[in-house]
Amino acid sequence: SSLDFTSILNWAGQRRMSIRQASFYTREFLTQNGTNAVPHDLARSKVDFTDMIENGLVFGDAALGLPQTTGMSHAQDYVTFANGCTPLSAANCTTFADKLLTHGFHSALAEWLKKSRDMLAKYRNVTDTKQQSTAFVRDILSSADYEFLQKADEFYLLSAAKTSASLYNQEFDHTLDSIIDFFNVFGIAFVI
Repeated sequence: SSLDFTSILNWAGQRRMSIRQASFYTREFLTQNGTNAVPHDLARSKVDFTDMIENGLVFGDAALGLPQTTGMSHAQDYVTFANGCTPLSAANCTTFADKLLTHGFHSALAEWLKKSRDMLAKYRNVTDTKQQSTAFVRDILSSADYEFLQKADEFYLLSAAKTSASLYNQEFDHTLDSIIDFFNVFGIAFVI
């Protein structure tokens, strides 16, 4: 129904912003250098919210007003489950992180969310001033997991999320065109 599409389009757009927020708050938590500027729970809530949106868009979530979208569109399923590399992705998308995006945007985002949670948990209870030093933050920033989080966010996930949102919009347009065609035919038949 059109209400389902309204919800789908809304949450698909929100997912892109949610990925950015989760990335920002995770990065800020990890690099706050002991200032407690961003509480762990706030960063974690942004990651969890992104996960809820993603799973709601793919598998449905009554609380979010989302129907299951798997099977709604071949192109959407392809980006979601088969290949998250899109024309908007960086050139090396198919090789990034051991070809992660070639298993679909959903898998890539799930891995990104897992690594975000893992890093947040790892550094949650750091209280030793020595651990919160500039060298400590530098070690976080140079870690393979942090590099993965940043590159995935900057070069791959947002482009896949944007493509996915566009595909939902195209499906809505196609459905709307079909409804208009139906009413045009019905209207002509009714007049005759």
